[in-house]
Amino acid sequence: MGNGLCSGNNSSSDHESSIRSPDASAPQPGRPDRDSQAGTAPAVPSVESRNPPAPARQADQPAQAQEEAGGGPGASTSTGAAPAATAAAASASPSVLHQEESRRPLMASTAAHKKAAEELKAAGNVLFGKGKYAAAIEKYTEAITLCPDLAVLFVNRGMAARKRGDWARVEADAASALGQGPGERDAMKAHYLMGLALGARGAHEGSMKHLRKALDAAREANDSIKDEIWRELATANYQHWQSESAARREQHALLRRQLAELLLRTGGTTTPTPAASEAPRGAPEPPLPPDWAELFRAAACQDQPREAPSQFTCPLTMEIFRDPVVTPSGRSYERSALLEHLKKVGRFDPITRQPLCEEQCAPNVSLRAAIEGYLEEHPWAWGE
Repeated sequence: MGNGLCSGNNSSSDHESSIRSPDASAPQPGRPDRDSQAGTAPAVPSVESRNPPAPARQADQPAQAQEEAGGGPGASTSTGAAPAATAAAASASPSVLHQEESRRPLMASTAAHKKAAEELKAAGNVLFGKGKYAAAIEKYTEAITLCPDLAVLFVNRGMAARKRGDWARVEADAASALGQGPGERDAMKAHYLMGLALGARGAHEGSMKHLRKALDAAREANDSIKDEIWRELATANYQHWQSESAARREQHALLRRQLAELLLRTGGTTTPTPAASEAPRGAPEPPLPPDWAELFRAAACQDQPREAPSQFTCPLTMEIFRDPVVTPSGRSYERSALLEHLKKVGRFDPITRQPLCEEQCAPNVSLRAAIEGYLEEHPWAWGE
């Protein structure tokens, strides 16, 4: 009896210790259980047989914590799944891609996350410089997973997607960057990317709006990308004019035919006559009255390209001014062309031959405003 009670007390103490520390109740390698060592069967079932799932639930807790901190099981940092994700994203529409980015759970970007994201961004920039755009996109995507609140990561990934012609991804990344209230330079590039993406799918009006914002920001910051933005803006404006001009020509031709048929039915008058009503089909259309023909010619004049005024063209490039500067002699030149002349040819005015340095050149704001007004009234000049 005494042995039985002692055995019962030992089992009870074992149960309590196993509840406090589940790992202590498990058999250890090289160390047998107390029950097998005593040679008698335990009177009470062990804690392991009662609650076997307890260690498993505790083992699952680190994985669950990692899932909650890392954005779920799908937020893997392995680069093996990135090509499949990139291929799936390429087939999605811009709105779907942007919604996926917005639904992604945001993590609190710690200092370690930001440091790792900066390293991934630097690695992506190196790959971008080598022309490995798909690999660069993977690096930027991993960085975005760590720090989804950095607009520059979306801008860089959009730049890489632009090189691959993935305009859906470009538009989605530009929208994500703009939605985060980025800094001035990142906002400029995001507007630039959005303008390119919208222009690629024929949304010329939206493209012009974003490219105009990007150009204004680039001019204010005196960024070297402003010339590239201006060229893209000129292309978007010219394409928009081409589509509208073609539509206007079709409308004019339709209206002219309708007026000619009306004159044919009425015998050249505004009231129908029996003889005109019985006119055979295929009869030649009567010419329009002179005032009507003049009206059609005036309407078509705005869509007829002409040579731009000489005061709006740079004497060095023979193109319409984009960023004119005025020199002490009173002559204006395109900034980039004049700076190249001063650097490669000599520090003097190209026409007057007077000594000239870069500090003496000032933006010709009045001329630029006059040119913008001229382009607004004559959009065909964007193609010059």
